[in-house]
Amino acid sequence: MTNGQVLPLTSLADGETLLIETPSDHRVSLDGALCPRVDDGTRVLTLVDVDGPLIFGARRIEVTRNHQSAVVDLITTGGTRALARLLPAVAQVERWMPRFRGGFWYLDVDGRPRRLLDPTRVLAFARDVAPTIEQLVRDIEQRPALRHARKSRVQPWGFPIDVEGTLRLLAQRPDLVERSPVGPLRVRGDNLGPRLVACHVPAADYAAPENRRLVAFLLALSNSCRSALRTVRWLDERGAADGTAARRRIDRVLARTFLSSVPPCDLPHADEPPLGLEDAHPGYKALRRLRIEYQTDAKYGANDGLHRKHIATADRVFQAWCCYLVAAAFNLQITPGGLRAGHRAPAFVGDEWELFYDTEGVLVSWRGATSRPDNFRPDILLRRRDDHRRVILLDAKYAIDEVHEVPADRLKEVQAYMHSFGLRRAGILHPGRSQSRTPVLDRAEAGGFLLLAAAVLPAAMKDPDSLTTLRTALSTLECACGESFIPIRPLEES
Repeated sequence: MTNGQVLPLTSLADGETLLIETPSDHRVSLDGALCPRVDDGTRVLTLVDVDGPLIFGARRIEVTRNHQSAVVDLITTGGTRALARLLPAVAQVERWMPRFRGGFWYLDVDGRPRRLLDPTRVLAFARDVAPTIEQLVRDIEQRPALRHARKSRVQPWGFPIDVEGTLRLLAQRPDLVERSPVGPLRVRGDNLGPRLVACHVPAADYAAPENRRLVAFLLALSNSCRSALRTVRWLDERGAADGTAARRRIDRVLARTFLSSVPPCDLPHADEPPLGLEDAHPGYKALRRLRIEYQTDAKYGANDGLHRKHIATADRVFQAWCCYLVAAAFNLQITPGGLRAGHRAPAFVGDEWELFYDTEGVLVSWRGATSRPDNFRPDILLRRRDDHRRVILLDAKYAIDEVHEVPADRLKEVQAYMHSFGLRRAGILHPGRSQSRTPVLDRAEAGGFLLLAAAVLPAAMKDPDSLTTLRTALSTLECACGESFIPIRPLEES
């Protein structure tokens, strides 16, 4: 077992179970949790069940012994299909959302981190950091790290002399010895000196360890971009052009700066300590941080606080994807601003509806005129273009409980929206257990109020029948803002 070895990604059929045989001192875990095992004293059989509430992404099996480990990543065929349908939306979401960097992980519905396995993450990172990398390298070029050495060369007698090198030279060429009154050699009463000597001459070049590490990082990032551009088929023209431009910019830095004469070393591990100016020079320190960010993977367990930034935006990804799903269901077109359209500006528009994403101020709250406004920001709000009082309010919840339903505390959040805006109806979009393309609906209805939960999966994005079903269900949530502020007759006692 090679420590730190990561085996190639392996595909597995849905519902399949693995049986792993290892020596007795090895431990096998799935996503950080130890797997059940049978020990006969010399060999261990470990049962690995990779089935579970995985929407998309990979599972990681880790085999450890003492402080050594090797891992293999698995992805089920169902996860692969779901992944292929979701990634086109993720690539669009990424353009308008803050970039997602690092090990490219997200939180699954069971709360564990999973790898997204999306090469657009590499392109997003490259697009973000390429201008910064170029600027930092240009700044460093004024006074880069240098490798100091003393090269040997043959020159007329002088200093500093390389004595051992000179003796070897004279042994090969005795004709180079001549009489000299100040010669350092005295033979038979004569002072002898060499006509030529081997000397140490100070020299410096750019092949310092800091520069070699930097070249290794930029080469790895450029190669990752090339691989991603070959792999990603769902990028639109602009996304592909942005990724290509980022790769070319990195290649230009390697070819047109002092780094062009620097031989690369092996890419160091992210946890290796800094060398030389990597710990003292602001430019080298910043470039090392970018390299570590590029290399970092999310960790399991209690000590993953450093990597939270890589997985904290998982709910935002799901919310934004739901926005695209609803827009597709209602045949809406994206506006120039998209998901970053700004204050009270629609992200999508159509003939009948306009869609607002994560925007406050579109609906009027009863607390808006008080000294303590609520500043609620519904995830998704559909508003009729000819009557701004008629709306459909939707909230995306990237969470399910043990029975694969929306947790009760999340339902209360949507109830707060309904109360604040005076709405009789609202909807929740969440990932569910079913693998069906058709959204699974759950209705809570009483007293003239309706709360609809729709379980949606990536498969629904490209299926016209699923989009039609979703639009029909969400259309039942249309109501007037402030309608529930009108006094209604209390429910009759049973």
